[in-house]
Amino acid sequence: MTLEELNTLLSATGIPVAMDHFLTSQSLPYMVYIIPNDDTFPADNSTYHISPIIQVELYSIRKDQALETTVETALAGFYFTKQEGYLDDEQMYMVTYTFAL
Repeated sequence: MTLEELNTLLSATGIPVAMDHFLTSQSLPYMVYIIPNDDTFPADNSTYHISPIIQVELYSIRKDQALETTVETALAGFYFTKQEGYLDDEQMYMVTYTFAL
């Protein structure tokens, strides 16, 4: 899957989405996805395969299980881990999904 295809997949949820950041301010809820690093697979003293590690960050005013289910359904084809918490400084809730592309 390419990053364009990932963007299309996430956009289909109906939640505003951008890679890294939005150019304008957004109302909650919204998502951003980032590539914090790559997972590399070595073979024969070289890099055989590179898989980008993706973090999808879902921001909302409060914990919203229905919203999370929407995102998790879109990501059903991936093995992902999930972390969540409240951002006191920003006064918003963040759920982070991490997976290899």
